[in-house]
Amino acid sequence: MWRLTAIAAFLLLSAAASPQQVELPAITETLDVTIVNLDVVVTDRNGNRVHGLTAEDFEVFENGLKQPVTNFSEVVPAAVPSAAVELDDPPRAIVIFIDNLSLDFFNRKRVLTQLTGFLRKAVRPVDEAMIFTWNRRLTIEVPPTADVALLEEGVQRAMKEVSAAAMRQQQMRTFFQPDLSTSSSRIRALDRRRFAQEVAHDVEQTAKAITSVLSRMSGVDGRKIMILVTEGLQLEPGSEVLGTAEGAAEEAEASAAARDYASHDLIDSITRTANASGVTIYSVHGAGTGSAVDVEDPDLLAAMARNTSAASSIAALSVISDRTGGLVTARTGAFARGFDQIAADLSGYYSIGYRATIARKDGERKLEVHTRDRDLVARARRSFVDRSMESEIEDRVVANLLFAPQRGSMPIRARIGGIDGSRRAQVSVTVELQVPITALTFLPAGESYAAGFSVFIAAADSRDTMSEVSELSQRLSFAAADLPRTPGAYYTYSFDVQTNRGNRISIAVVDELSKVMGFARLQVPARSGTPGRPRAR
Repeated sequence: MWRLTAIAAFLLLSAAASPQQVELPAITETLDVTIVNLDVVVTDRNGNRVHGLTAEDFEVFENGLKQPVTNFSEVVPAAVPSAAVELDDPPRAIVIFIDNLSLDFFNRKRVLTQLTGFLRKAVRPVDEAMIFTWNRRLTIEVPPTADVALLEEGVQRAMKEVSAAAMRQQQMRTFFQPDLSTSSSRIRALDRRRFAQEVAHDVEQTAKAITSVLSRMSGVDGRKIMILVTEGLQLEPGSEVLGTAEGAAEEAEASAAARDYASHDLIDSITRTANASGVTIYSVHGAGTGSAVDVEDPDLLAAMARNTSAASSIAALSVISDRTGGLVTARTGAFARGFDQIAADLSGYYSIGYRATIARKDGERKLEVHTRDRDLVARARRSFVDRSMESEIEDRVVANLLFAPQRGSMPIRARIGGIDGSRRAQVSVTVELQVPITALTFLPAGESYAAGFSVFIAAADSRDTMSEVSELSQRLSFAAADLPRTPGAYYTYSFDVQTNRGNRISIAVVDELSKVMGFARLQVPARSGTPGRPRAR
């Protein structure tokens, strides 16, 4: 027995009594083959989309070594979009991350107004789009849906949220007001450093929130993108005020502070996580064209500081989008044009795969994709993290909580067998799991046949706060004469979950020999009553 905690998504597991455990026969040799899939957009030097290429037109390099292309297809935009065509298309995951901590009120309204046009144009019935907002707290504004009306309502709510951006801008301008006090330059330098610390802390927390969302997308199949709308995420947080130091000593100290607060590692973490999760990031810098001098700037130094901040943020966003195969929209008020480019990327691209046989170890590999025609430009992610089998399973268990139910080859069944409501919000839920015996791999073990499977479990509450993933394992054996060989025979396995009412439970079953997986998702009733099967989300 053990327990997992994650704020409201409390999960405590205990397995029911099981038969005597058996040892599985040893397998002398295994070969774990991973197919690395890349979504590639090809344009000419003028930015026009190029279609009709073949696998022979591409070259793929991993850590500098050329790899043979084994999987190839082109997704071509339909000439006349129709509901029937869209339903046959592969689903896409579209996540919109709105950084309300850094977005100016008026800038945010301009961007998000044009974002709604993208949603109407790009989201299809088979897609799953969701909206996160960040304002020192990560909120799921709209859970995964293809309902554009719900998404537009979420955008409207995000527009109305109070932003700290105006206060931060005003705080920055105070460093450029005429100093009528008797405070020393040393005190003013400390004030600037304190401001830079606050900016750096916000950048760090924002980067962690973005990374958290990207991690949740790892187990989702198909085309995945994040649209990141922000004015923060500077490469050099606080450099706009640290650069106004007075005197040689203060200037040296400011330079040291700028190095301390640099966020290069945080930006690298975002790109690594995005590439590991197979997510392309499209960045939108909310300031648009901005202005060289604003009427509220007390002097030119203040205007320069504001533009320094924007340039530092745009530089970070450029790195993020470039490394993940996306685009950045910045220094323009034509946000709709940027959203049109994203929609075009979603509807027309090449899917290229190659076989990687190196043992899975969660290691990062550098990727390059080129076209043989050097006048064409291929855009794709720059790295790949080969997830270990355990990491992949945990990712898919988490994805099963947030996005559409995961698909597996093993047709497992799961139901809530009973609920002990002796406690208030927290209840003990008995989960009855049925595993098809003929879907398991049995090997001879002496005079009998043995198999084994692992059960991975996680829980999430209504705010999608998630527990960690936990694991149970089970071994079983049959005499040769008793081994079921026809479909319809199930092995029933029960375990107890202590969690809160209304929480969701994600379950994965993995055959220990073949690694075939099955998935299920259950909904714990929010109120006392007879439990039923979970509703589809």
